[in-house]
Amino acid sequence: MAVSPTMLLLGVLLFTSSISIPDVRVIFSSRRLLLAGVAANVFLPALFLAVTSLMMVHTGAGSLMPDLIVALALLSASPVAGASTAYTQNADGDLSLGVGLVLASSFLSPILMPLSLGMVDFMAAGNHTASMKALLGGGSMLSLVLGVMVPSLFGLLMRPVIGGERVDAAKPWIKCANTGVILMLNYSNASTMLPDLLVSPDARLLSWSFALMVGMCLSDFVAGWWIGSVLGGGRAGSLALMFGVGMDNNVAALLLGAPVFPGRTTFLLPLVFYGLVQQTIAATLLSLMARRQRSEMT
Repeated sequence: MAVSPTMLLLGVLLFTSSISIPDVRVIFSSRRLLLAGVAANVFLPALFLAVTSLMMVHTGAGSLMPDLIVALALLSASPVAGASTAYTQNADGDLSLGVGLVLASSFLSPILMPLSLGMVDFMAAGNHTASMKALLGGGSMLSLVLGVMVPSLFGLLMRPVIGGERVDAAKPWIKCANTGVILMLNYSNASTMLPDLLVSPDARLLSWSFALMVGMCLSDFVAGWWIGSVLGGGRAGSLALMFGVGMDNNVAALLLGAPVFPGRTTFLLPLVFYGLVQQTIAATLLSLMARRQRSEMT
């Protein structure tokens, strides 16, 4: 399997986040928050999909459902986005919990993926069993291992080698590097679909894709913060859950879906939109928090 530039950029984010964790054991110190975040990452997209599919049927947009269902199914089956750890770190959230959400959702993918795709098939209006079975047979675990697990584990192992004090001293530079990598990741994702979109635009697919991805992103961010508040995670834990639950790994979703449906590219559009929307929301929240912090200091 070829390693794409997108996978490399994702690996850099996970490496810099993992290497910043002082003790790997603290990843599992907040087990209640960790389990709640992983469960929300699986169930929230399926619940959103159930409402969305019924709405599309009653508004006459049923012809667009196959592509949107596949896109939402891929997002529900994908682990927490690696970029969420960069935002958690830059917002001074609980980085250990943030990395734990990525690792737990990735390592549990062989179990969670059939569960999430089964829920999508059961809860979405219409029959999508063939598409869900095709996704399960796509051989997606290798993408998750190379793109998520390996760089995360490498970062955890390299901290003792480099030295914790040196890593901590370099944190301002790490945060700057994270911002640059996120920008390149957004450009890479957008360039996947936008050229074809400009050649033959589909106004209905564009509008529905954008509206649904905005709705799903906003609901996930709000749900993540709410879960952290209800479970007593404090500000740091709530921030980690907000970014973790709010950001799904659309890069992994693209990698999982493209080989399974090689001649069907329209389902990529919602995934690209989702990546751009979630990054925009996360960056906006980070900017607002930084502005509020500066105002409190003056």
